[in-house]
Amino acid sequence: MPCSALTRRSRPGKWTALPIYAVLCLFVLIPGRAQAIEPSGQAPPYQVKLVPFHVSETEKYALEILHPYSFDPETVRAGMASIAYQTKALAWSKKKRVFTSAMIKALGPLVVDLFAKATSKQKVAFQLKNKSGKTLLAGDAFFTPEGLNWRFTQLEGETREVDDFSVMGETWRLVPLNDQAYKTKTPYENLTVDITNWIVLKNVKPDPARTIKSPRLEEMTDMGAKPGAEGDIKKRLRLLEELKRDGLIRDDEYEMKRREILKLL
Repeated sequence: MPCSALTRRSRPGKWTALPIYAVLCLFVLIPGRAQAIEPSGQAPPYQVKLVPFHVSETEKYALEILHPYSFDPETVRAGMASIAYQTKALAWSKKKRVFTSAMIKALGPLVVDLFAKATSKQKVAFQLKNKSGKTLLAGDAFFTPEGLNWRFTQLEGETREVDDFSVMGETWRLVPLNDQAYKTKTPYENLTVDITNWIVLKNVKPDPARTIKSPRLEEMTDMGAKPGAEGDIKKRLRLLEELKRDGLIRDDEYEMKRREILKLL
């Protein structure tokens, strides 16, 4: 019998019970709300781009940004798949994945590509929307010596600022799993607080072989290590200062190159 034949009458004015297969048809025809984020297994419209850090942001959290960096794509995909969260009604829900498989497939390569292009003053920001244009998921990612940082400001359409505090309480939170930890802050002496929409993947550590030098730093290296005139050395030092000031090289790169140049004197 087709699914459209859901009811019948045994005689006028009286309805008989629906057959069990007819009830099952209702579940086929009426999809659940859980399908909203990933309809038909496809990721919703998304955007990934580089955005600058606020100066106060890097200072407040003492962030040492290790960009640009060449990630193994599988490292990023595995990290995204491991991030979990909970929502709260009367109690906290079971753990759920932040990124679905379709989202990881769509966003992963873009995230990897932008990490390789970012400077030490930029982060990788992402946003996903549903078909009606509502933002379902938003946040950013960046790399520090502590690990790969993921921050979320929107989940299931609910917004939270980074390091916020609501008198009504949190409606969602990330859940640290193995080799993961919340970013913490210390607002007062002897008081450490978890930032529950900021998680650090501790198992992703910097590999010097994957560190990318800025193009201008490479250009300086290509100039050679031969002793040069004092004016030329001063020019190199000024260029090095500019690279550091503009956030195009990290502090460790600056110190290493500065020592190399001074040896030419």
